[in-house]
Amino acid sequence: MDSIPISVLICTYNRKEMLKRALIAYQNQTFRNFEVIVSSDGSSDGTDEIMRTLYKKMGYPLHYLHQADLGFRKTIALNKAIRLARGDILVFADDDMIPPPRYLESYEKIFLSSKTPDQLLVYSKFINVDVNDPLFTEENIRNENFMQKVTFADRIHLFYWKLKYLLYFRKHHPRRPKLNGANFAVSATAIRAINGMDIEFSGWGYEDDDLRRRLLKNGTIQAEAVCSAWSFNLGHSESSKSTVGHPEFQTRAVYNKTLAYDENRPVRCIRGLEETEEAEILF
Repeated sequence: MDSIPISVLICTYNRKEMLKRALIAYQNQTFRNFEVIVSSDGSSDGTDEIMRTLYKKMGYPLHYLHQADLGFRKTIALNKAIRLARGDILVFADDDMIPPPRYLESYEKIFLSSKTPDQLLVYSKFINVDVNDPLFTEENIRNENFMQKVTFADRIHLFYWKLKYLLYFRKHHPRRPKLNGANFAVSATAIRAINGMDIEFSGWGYEDDDLRRRLLKNGTIQAEAVCSAWSFNLGHSESSKSTVGHPEFQTRAVYNKTLAYDENRPVRCIRGLEETEEAEILF
């Protein structure tokens, strides 16, 4: 059977060094039918320059989008990436996620084994590591030495979450498993059918919960790849658009939560892919 093309979508903001390490890791993927689309939410730390340097040096198709910094507009940045994506599988990953070599291969296997690959949402997890861990230098990522970081305890931890996810599926839990925007995959057909990310969500939080709710209400099937498509999480920095030092984000998060769990909101969001402005494609 032919492979299913994958588009990896990464939203970034002022984390150029972590982003660079993440992109280097994709050079080692055993699965090769993929592209990476990086969408910047107004980075001003030299991300544009680093991306121009990396362009055509990664050994895989790499695209870069940029939008003005008008606040936390992750949903708009991701919609721009979704519109550009050519893959049938969309893998959403954060700019601080370092994927193991079989990361994309693991996601593709789940879709290949599904009877409904066009209506599939696949959850996974991550292993936290320190951003300054010496195993996660650019050189150690390039030569795959970073894989030495995986411990038996990590494997047990992932297996524990795999069982929890399967239990949530069996009980048809209305809000669990929680969709973590740092690492999941979804059919491009399924996400486009609901008009993508809802750009009504700005500021921090709950856009992933809203996406999960709408996908499932539209008939999307759940699966998990917790023990196979996991990733390393290098952690957040102060330059990320988190709630740290931004009380206005906390206020917006409360409002976002009411939106995410409002069952009266339409499955196909009113403000989504079709309403998202055209992307500034740098390459």
